[in-house]
Amino acid sequence: MASKRLLGLDIEGRTSKAFWIDTDDALCNLVETLIHDNSLAIDTEFHREKTYYPRLALVQVARDSGEVALIDPFRVELKLLLPLFESNIEFIFHAFDQDLAILERSVGVIPSRLYDTQIAAAFLGTARAGLGTLLEKFLGVKVQKADRFSDWTVRPLSKGQVDYACTDVVYLHSLRDAINKELLRLGRVRWVDEELQRTLERQHKFVEPELAWLKIKECRTLDEQSKRVARALGAWRELTARENDIPCRYVLSDLAVATIAHAKPRSLDVMLNLRGVDAKRMSTKMQMEIMHTIKEGLASNLPTESVSDNTPYPKHLTPLVQLCQAWVTSVAQKCQIDAVIVSSKDDIQDLLTNKESARLRNGWRYELVGKEIMALIEGRSAIEIQGREALEIVPRG
Repeated sequence: MASKRLLGLDIEGRTSKAFWIDTDDALCNLVETLIHDNSLAIDTEFHREKTYYPRLALVQVARDSGEVALIDPFRVELKLLLPLFESNIEFIFHAFDQDLAILERSVGVIPSRLYDTQIAAAFLGTARAGLGTLLEKFLGVKVQKADRFSDWTVRPLSKGQVDYACTDVVYLHSLRDAINKELLRLGRVRWVDEELQRTLERQHKFVEPELAWLKIKECRTLDEQSKRVARALGAWRELTARENDIPCRYVLSDLAVATIAHAKPRSLDVMLNLRGVDAKRMSTKMQMEIMHTIKEGLASNLPTESVSDNTPYPKHLTPLVQLCQAWVTSVAQKCQIDAVIVSSKDDIQDLLTNKESARLRNGWRYELVGKEIMALIEGRSAIEIQGREALEIVPRG
């Protein structure tokens, strides 16, 4: 890796080099060096407190050898990483949810082959675990995370920040190998591949402006007319925030959206005096847009249920849902896989109400629990209590 060397790191008894990449030439040289690797570990540092889109402040890339490149997105054109992302190199992440969106916005695409240690570890009973937890569990490595909340936009980075940034990627190859060894032993590699693909498909589903209001808890209990106003305001707020690259709360707070929707003010003076509305931060243009949006919401005749797709399931199924949840938890404990990743309450409701989109209808979830629940609701099986703890679905005699 040709660039300025920052420091040597003692990683698992070997010396690892870290390089600072802050010119396009250095990044091109890096890409030429890495293009022949089989796998690369990658992570990002970013801030999103004052913007709609996260502000990328650092990209870390590590080779299997332990060498780390720290790429400064303020000084280089990240689209130069495109050849790596479009190659057959496997990119190893930990918790890639936000990283992928940030990298796609900066590079233009996401890597064609991905692995996520957090997702994979969930199939070994460790759901939503932090990197430090997994490193200690699978590698016996304890790491310090003191610089996690530091300002990554400041240059130069401190030694503590550099150490932190390198630690986030330098162990990922070894962690992947340790996790895969267990997955292979248990026959769950295909399960992880399915889940990675499902997660990737979900990544490309941006927040629909028309559904943004559903993120505001206080709006869900409003009357039908108020919900229509909330829906209109939520969509306007989301689009305005995107256009100006600021957090939604900077446009209009959740409380303001809820109170305006509830009050349905017909005059500007009334609207500006509602709870949660910060009139001092609103331009005249914004005030007019809000009043226009309220009118649009009031004039709408589209039922909010059709927009939110919150079709209620029959209440008489609640005991069956709870019973199935208990059984799924029992199966997950027996298989040493986290119950959260196996099935949620909504997954079971979707299956019971015969929704085509039900996750339990196919793949590894169907094999593990879905087919048994189907047999139960079709009357071909029954649940037995075995001892004081175990629940079993058994064929009817």
